[in-house]
Amino acid sequence: MSRKVRRITIPELEDAPDAISRKWLPKDEIILATYYGKKSPGPIAKYLKRTVAGLQHHARNMGLSYQITDEERERIIQRLQEENPE
Repeated sequence: MSRKVRRITIPELEDAPDAISRKWLPKDEIILATYYGKKSPGPIAKYLKRTVAGLQHHARNMGLSYQITDEERERIIQRLQEENPE
């Protein structure tokens, strides 16, 4: 038995701009690596103008967690600085 999928069209949303994912700047990643796991994610997300979910997702992709050691954190920050010298 097949089901028909009913489409809903909302004119206001059809005319709205498409979602655009902002790229993470190296300095934003360094800030994230410095404070993630040490401070609450809400203020970090607000400062970086990101959502908490987006911040947490990117932190996981970077290898950050709340259980990370200071040595691991420093290695991540150093790697970021070496990849993106100013």
